[in-house]
Amino acid sequence: MTNKIQRKIRAVIVAGAIAASFSSLPACAEDYPVGYLGAGYRPYLDGKIQFGYYVDTFVHVNRRQEERVSKRKQIEDVISGASQAAPQANFAIFSDKANLRQQAERLNAQIQSDIQKGKQNSAANGEFKYIKNSDGKFEYFTDGLPTTILNERVVDELGNVVLKDTHNMKYNDSRLLTSYDATSKDNLGNISRQSWTGKYTPDSVFYGSDFTNANKLFTEYTVKEIDPAGNTRSTEWKAGNYDGKLLRAFSQKIEDSIYGKMSFTRSGIEYANNDPKKPFSYKEEGIGTDELFYSTDRTCTSYNGKNQITGYHETITNTQIDGTKSVTDVNSKLTYLTVDQIYKDVEADPDRLLVNYTEATVLNADGSTRKETSTTKYLYDNTKTLTDASTHSDFTGKEPQWFSLKDKDGNTLSTMQKDDGTTEYFYINCATKEKVTVAESDVTKKLEDGNSYTGFADTKYQILYGKPMSSSVYSLISHFSAADGSLFKVDDTTTTFSNGLVNNMQRQLNSHESTRMMYPYLDSDNSHIETLNITTTNVYDNLGNLKDGYGIGTHTGYEFSPESTWISQYTADVEVSYEVILGKLLREGSKEVRHYQSQE
Repeated sequence: MTNKIQRKIRAVIVAGAIAASFSSLPACAEDYPVGYLGAGYRPYLDGKIQFGYYVDTFVHVNRRQEERVSKRKQIEDVISGASQAAPQANFAIFSDKANLRQQAERLNAQIQSDIQKGKQNSAANGEFKYIKNSDGKFEYFTDGLPTTILNERVVDELGNVVLKDTHNMKYNDSRLLTSYDATSKDNLGNISRQSWTGKYTPDSVFYGSDFTNANKLFTEYTVKEIDPAGNTRSTEWKAGNYDGKLLRAFSQKIEDSIYGKMSFTRSGIEYANNDPKKPFSYKEEGIGTDELFYSTDRTCTSYNGKNQITGYHETITNTQIDGTKSVTDVNSKLTYLTVDQIYKDVEADPDRLLVNYTEATVLNADGSTRKETSTTKYLYDNTKTLTDASTHSDFTGKEPQWFSLKDKDGNTLSTMQKDDGTTEYFYINCATKEKVTVAESDVTKKLEDGNSYTGFADTKYQILYGKPMSSSVYSLISHFSAADGSLFKVDDTTTTFSNGLVNNMQRQLNSHESTRMMYPYLDSDNSHIETLNITTTNVYDNLGNLKDGYGIGTHTGYEFSPESTWISQYTADVEVSYEVILGKLLREGSKEVRHYQSQE
C-alpha cells in the first residue's frame, strides 16, 4: 500500500494497537485475544462513540446510492423543465406535464414555425413570459425556453423542503439545455451553490422524452457544488452505451474536498418493464474514497408508483487495506407513508419513508463473520412532518482467527512495535508487576478460532430541524468462548449524544459512553464488574467542519491472576485521541494511567 490515505489509515490502526499495548500494562489478563487487530466487535462498538449506532456497511452502501440518485434526479428535473420549450402561443399545455409529453411530437412543427414570432415578441431577447405554479414556483421563459426557475420545492423522503433557484439556463442551436447555475436554501436558511454543464447525443431533440419516439439523451455532464460550509464537490458523468432510450452503462468520478475522490463504472444495467427511470439490476466496480477497490452486484430492485425504491438485493465485495476481500450480502425493504398530491400542476412530493428494514451477512478473509438485521421506523404527525425515529438491530458474529503467543514456560505474551521496526514479546509478572521480555526464538504461535458474540441495540433519534440524529443507544452484547462455547463476557452499554447547530448546521457535539463489563464464567455473582465511562467531544471549525476530537474518562476493574483469583482492584484515568480522516472521527489511540487500591 503506497497511497496517502491507506498509509494514513494504517498509521491510525498501528497507533491504536501500540496505545492499547501500553494501556494494558500491567494487566495479567486482557479482555480480548493477544494480537487481535482484525474486524470484530471492538471496531463495531467504536462506531457507537463516533457516529451513533448504525450498520456500517449499510450506511456506506446507501450513502453512495442516495448521493447518486439525488444528483441524477436534479439533472433530470431540470432537463424535464427544458423539454417544456414550447412557444407562448401554446401556453395552456404547460399546466399539464403529462399532456405536454403526449403532444410533444405533434406540436413540433408548430413550435418550429413559432420560434421567430417568439423572438420578435421578446424585444431585447429578455424574459417576457412566466408561469406561476400553485406551490409558489415561478418559471420564466425566453423564446419558449425556461431561462430562470425560482422558488422550486425539492422535497426528500423525510419531508424536508429545499427551495431551489435556477439561473443562466443556456441552450445550444438544437434548443437543448447545456448549462445552468443554481442556489438551494434548506429549512435553516443555509445556501448551497451548484453549476451544471452537459452534452447530448447527435440525435437528441429538445422535445424528446420517455413518451416520444424522439430521443433526448445526454453523453456527459459535470456538476460543481459548494455546500454551506464552503466544501466543494465535483461530479463528472459519462454515458456508456444506449440501447434505444435505455442507458446500459455509464461512469462517474467524484472529487470532494472533505471525503476525497471516488470513481466507478456501472454496466449491464437492466430496467423494470423497460422503464428508463427504474434500474432493476447492474454491476458496479470502482475505487472508493478510501482508495480501495469495491464491486457491487445489485438485483431485484423494486419501486412504488412514485419511482421510489422499495427493495433490492446487493452483494458487495470490498478490498481491505491488507489486500484481502470482505463480502457483504444485503437485502433491503422500504415502506412509505402515502403523501397526497396537493399541488396539481407540479410533480407530486415523494411519499415519506416509513420503515427501512435491512439484513446483511458479512464474510471476511480473516475468518470473522457478522450477520445483522436492522429496522428503522419513522413517525410523522398529521401534516406528514417527521417527529420521531428509532432503530432496533440484532446481530451475531465471530471474531477473526488469531495467533496466540506463548513462551516455552506457557506464559501468554503480548507484543509491541519498537522504534527500530522490530517486535518485542513480553508478559507481565503478576507477582512483581514487572514486564518480562522474551526472545523471539522462544515464542511459539498457534492459530486460534475467534470467539463469537451476539447481541442487540436500540437507538433513539432526536429530530433536529428535520434531520434524525442519534440521541441515545442501548446495547447488550454477549461473548462466547471459541474453545468450549461458555459465556465469558457481557457488555452492557448506554451511549448518549448531544446534538446542536454549528454555523447553523446540524452537528453531533459530544457523546458519553457508559459500559459495564461482566465476566460470568469467572465472576458468577457479578462482584467484580468492570466499568468504562468515556466522554468524547467533537471539535469543529467556524464553518462547521469537523476538525478534531478528544475523549476523557475513567476505567475501573480488577486484574485476574493465572491462579484464577481476582487481584489488584484499580481505577484508571483514560484519554482517547482521535484523528479526522475523510470527514470522520477515527480513534487514533488511548492512554490509561491506573491507580491500584493496594498501592494507595
